Amino acid sequence: MPKTTPRPVAPVDVTVSSPREPDAGARLPRLPYVPWVAAALLGSAGVVLLGWAVVGAIVGVAWLTAPHLGPTTVLDTISQAWLGVHGGAFTLGALNLNLTPLGLSALLGVAMAAVARFTVNQTEEDGRGSLSQVVLVATVCSGSFAVASWLVASLVGAPRQAVSVFVGALLIGGLGSTVGALRAARVDVFQRLPRWTRTLPAGVAGGVAGLTVASAATLALGYGAHAAQVAALHGGVAPDGVGSALLFAAYAAYLPNLLLWAGAYASGAGLTVGTGTLLTPTVSQLGLVPAIPIAGLLPAAPPVAGGAFWAVAPLAGVATALLSCRRAGGLGLAPHPRPWALASGASGLIAAALWAAASWISRGDLGTGRLVGLGPRFPELIAALLPLAVTAALTGAIAAWWASRRPVVAEPPPFGLPAEDFERAADDEREHEGEQEHEGERKREGERKRDAERKPEGGAGRAAGRPFGLS
Repeated sequence: MPKTTPRPVAPVDVTVSSPREPDAGARLPRLPYVPWVAAALLGSAGVVLLGWAVVGAIVGVAWLTAPHLGPTTVLDTISQAWLGVHGGAFTLGALNLNLTPLGLSALLGVAMAAVARFTVNQTEEDGRGSLSQVVLVATVCSGSFAVASWLVASLVGAPRQAVSVFVGALLIGGLGSTVGALRAARVDVFQRLPRWTRTLPAGVAGGVAGLTVASAATLALGYGAHAAQVAALHGGVAPDGVGSALLFAAYAAYLPNLLLWAGAYASGAGLTVGTGTLLTPTVSQLGLVPAIPIAGLLPAAPPVAGGAFWAVAPLAGVATALLSCRRAGGLGLAPHPRPWALASGASGLIAAALWAAASWISRGDLGTGRLVGLGPRFPELIAALLPLAVTAALTGAIAAWWASRRPVVAEPPPFGLPAEDFERAADDEREHEGEQEHEGERKREGERKRDAERKPEGGAGRAAGRPFGLS
């Protein structure tokens, strides 16, 4: 009869990676399609062509209503309108214009953001990128876009127009490329800054959104109060189907300008629509205005409750503080009045500065006669936006004081366990997760070192197979 022999049972340790630890084996390596420098140069040139295509489509539709115009005149109109999209003064027929259609400029900025994001993805770095990578990609993208725009402007416009186009293209490309590169590289720009600075994006977004909502509401109220005037001016123009489409395209191109002008009116600073005109919630002085349907929104008399518009900037400050404080609570920042007021006030100040800068860019001229200096008034707008930052800081301090007064209710431990045992188990779990994360980081560092050692072996082959030997 066989005898059973006892065998020692060896302990088995099964380790499961933390859900927060990425699985290096499951992630496929990202292979670039083209060298990143080529992606930046070709993408920037494509955005220049995109601007030409959009302007050409609008002018081409207008050509259908005036087929007697020659191709040379149409091409010159497209060239001049394209110069205007980049912030340069341009001429349409006998009219000299210096009013940038910010809607089309924003479209080019979004396209440059897409180019920068694609360029970052063409690098051989996997995972999170670095701040130097973002700066390099944004510099190459914006610089190539500005140079390409300047070259085209030098061929179709005057030297002064070419300089204006270069500056405008550098601004459009710089903003769009920086945003796109940051989103693609997933760089934490607040890593070395105080923790409260992480609340700035949410607070600034709240302030700008509050001003935008107030501007849109002002335009809607203006249309509701002056719908008859707008209809009368539209009937005077009497556009056909093509003309109506052109009016809609013009309104869409200048929609950001209209929102910024309405925001200046709502904040109490007011705006001017040519020489001898002044429009504020309490004053209405109308002079000679262009006979276009949108001009019917201009009030001949101030509204009855015009003083209520002075609450727009403080209400935007309240929205800034609420979003900033909500973000601070999500980050686990202690509700102390001083840091929360500092974060909210800084967010309001940045939001006001961004709105004022955009309002300054939205100004311009229609001709060289009476319709000059159109847009928000300065420095009145700066003074009108200061209450936004002040109100945001005060609201942040009040929110911190209120949050600190609320009692902290400790959640009971689950499954009826004693509180001491539950806390000890939670500490052990956090310690175990920390060890796993440290081990995973050590493995990834070893993989990066091995990849770096293998790169010199195949570097020459990769460089020979790519233009200029660029990666």
